[in-house]
Formats: sequence, C-alpha cells, structure tokens
Amino acid sequence: MRQAKGKSTPAEAAAVPAAAEPDYVNRATAWSSPGGHDSGGQTGEERQAIWGASASRDEVVLDQVDRRLLTLLQKDFPLVPRPFLHLGQLLGLGEEEVLARVSNLKAKKIIRRLGGVFNTRGLGFASTLVALQVRPEHLERVAERVNAYPGVTHNYARSHPFNLWFTLITRERQELEEIVAEIKGWEGVLDLLVLPAKRIFKIGVKLDLVKEDPAPKT
Repeated sequence: MRQAKGKSTPAEAAAVPAAAEPDYVNRATAWSSPGGHDSGGQTGEERQAIWGASASRDEVVLDQVDRRLLTLLQKDFPLVPRPFLHLGQLLGLGEEEVLARVSNLKAKKIIRRLGGVFNTRGLGFASTLVALQVRPEHLERVAERVNAYPGVTHNYARSHPFNLWFTLITRERQELEEIVAEIKGWEGVLDLLVLPAKRIFKIGVKLDLVKEDPAPKT
C-alpha cells in the first residue's frame, strides 16, 4: 500500500460558505453559495439517511458587516503584509475585530478555509475528477480513505450508481495513476471512472453576499 507523502497539491480556495456534511465529505476546497453547495443532488432526507443526523443544517444569520467581509475575502483579498488591517480600514473596523469575525465565521463553518488559488495545470500538476461506485455499507469508510490522500479536494456522496465523486491533484501523472489503481482495488469499490477535464469554462465562484441580502420589508 502506497503511503501518502507530504502535501502534493498547491493550496486551493478562498473564503466561502460551507455546508454541514461530515468532514470526510466536504474536505478541502470551498466554492459554493451560502449553505447551498453541491450536495450531489441529494435531498436533506437522503443526506441524513446516508450520513446521519450530522447532515442537518442550522440557519446562520449574517449581519451586513459579515456579508461585506465575506465578499471582500473572496473578491479583493489584499496582498499586503497585514491584510486584515487593510480589510478593517475598508470596513471601518480594527484589525483585531476583523480577525475575531473571521475566526467566528470559521467556527460556524461559514468559512471553510482561507488559501491561495493556483493554476495547477500551469504549474505542471496532473488532475482529474474521479467517480466511484461503492457498496453503500462501505461508503463512509471509502470516503475517509480517499480523503487521506493530500491531493484530494472536493469529495461528495451522490444519489447515483456512481455514488462518490472527488477531484485528485498530484505532482505527476504517474502518481495520479498509482493512486487511482490503489483505490480501484479497495474493498467495497465496484467500479471507477477517471474523468479528466477536456475544457475549462470557469475556475471558481465568487459571491457578492451584500447584493444577496434582501432589504428588510417594512
């Protein structure tokens, strides 16, 4: 069995809202709308049937300052020595309050992570989407094993014969092929599809949360 070595993928993703599925499902990159990322086409009842009560989602209320902060973190993160000081100046807040708000949003899982977004192809990395057909009784364990690879980003359960989908990035094509071959031989994995991108139409989703907040009715 190949042992995972070091970080084999560049950092990905900026600050975006996250959903409430277990960590082995929503590991790594964040890209979605508030509380509404791609859950694989599942209803809330289907997610709960697969993942248990932890798939339920509590409503989170964001004030206007948090909405402006989240929008800036996605669209205009300042590349300066003290970025949160700069963000505070834009928001009329002190640096410490900005940091406290970011920490609070992370604790509430509104922000999944902060990090850079790099052109992996331009850096020579290999990447692909992978779809697995997994026996339902093995789904949770297979998802956990998939996430042990440092190059795995999105990983979602889906209501489909191929019921686990994830993206994989590695430094070299050979490494990617080795990982795919290992996963194909795991107990509970019935079939596997390798689906590399042929054409890229977009590389990310950036949301203006201020515009999304409707004016209160009077």
